[in-house]
Amino acid sequence: VTPKPTVTPAPTLTPGPISGTTFTFADNGKLLANPGVGWQNFDSAGNSDGFPSATIYARYNWADIERVVGTYNFAPIDNTLAQLSPTQRLAFRIMTFNDDTGPVAYANAGLPGTYANYAGKSRFQPNLNDTRVQAAVAKFIQALGQRYGDPSRIDSIDVGFYGPWGEWSETNVFAAPIPTLATCQWLIQTMKAAFPSVPVIANAFHLQINGALPAAFAAGMGWRGDSWGDHPRTGYSWTNQGQLYDPVIAMKPEQWKVAPIYMEPYFVISEWSRYGIDWNTVADWTIRNHIAAIHGKYDTLTTTQKSQISSLLLKIGYRPLISKVVVSGATMTVTIRNNGNTPCYSDRFLRLVVDGVVVDTAINLKGLLPGQSEFTLTNDKLNNAASVSIGFVNTRGIADVQLAQDGTVNNLINLQLK
Repeated sequence: VTPKPTVTPAPTLTPGPISGTTFTFADNGKLLANPGVGWQNFDSAGNSDGFPSATIYARYNWADIERVVGTYNFAPIDNTLAQLSPTQRLAFRIMTFNDDTGPVAYANAGLPGTYANYAGKSRFQPNLNDTRVQAAVAKFIQALGQRYGDPSRIDSIDVGFYGPWGEWSETNVFAAPIPTLATCQWLIQTMKAAFPSVPVIANAFHLQINGALPAAFAAGMGWRGDSWGDHPRTGYSWTNQGQLYDPVIAMKPEQWKVAPIYMEPYFVISEWSRYGIDWNTVADWTIRNHIAAIHGKYDTLTTTQKSQISSLLLKIGYRPLISKVVVSGATMTVTIRNNGNTPCYSDRFLRLVVDGVVVDTAINLKGLLPGQSEFTLTNDKLNNAASVSIGFVNTRGIADVQLAQDGTVNNLINLQLK
């Protein structure tokens, strides 16, 4: 296989012939449910508000998983995975606490940490700066990586383990100890080592923790914001977008090319008008800054809001289109357009099925930037072939990438050569 990528402006495409040796396809303008991008359902495997989704985003209480230090109950995560279809994946975070008291197993084991009152309840935060805590947390992360490191099932994992909801925010809650920069660097490297094939996601609030985000970016991590839509506007002297997200983007403007940026809505979208949020401002910012996915919360949306979100989803994430295929003897030239605003962030290799025989290639959708790329491959099975099907498969051989074109069957396009 000899990849020959080029980037050119989008051509004007028309549907190609049903049979022959040259085929062209146009973008069908339909919403796609693809791994790692678009609308990601919050804690639900079903479609949220009718938007197609290939990913569930879920958070798990640390104490529910590690009830005894070094002993793990993975049932909560496994139960979520059991809900998924073969083409869906899980993105998740380990929360320090949500509605519970935090990982008190660490306190019970005599490991250091801090109790603090938060939302009327006493919560425990282990001291991540302590080497004994680090050893226990590293063992936990390694166990997570061994069990959930398959990119065909796991979309991403957040760097949690600190603060309410594991967001690394509200550092004023605990008088001490705030993680040091050295601790943040340790946690970043530990997460990356445990999940070498799965995107690891930092939180924008890491910027406020001793400048840890540069270390996360240097390690190839993506990042996440928990208040998408909170843009600068009259009456708000501090906003997440203006004072947090824009500085993060300015720190590493092209990080989106190597790792995803995810967003969770500020409160819920149906209430944005109460806070003076302008949809067009949010949508333009989202597209311009290469946001890959929105983690949708439970919400009741109006018809107008659904239409606005649908229009946005057509423009964010990767949007793959096999726009042209030329077969000549044993040679095939494939033109792939990415009509979105990000690349794919996980391995998805082009597979051919030539007269029923599988031919795997080294052509990877991962990393293909917006624009057009052309690849040429040679295989003797193409000589005198009657038909060939083409699509992108994950590491389990499942074609889980939807193409932005009509006529696909099980996410493959079928070309009749004779």
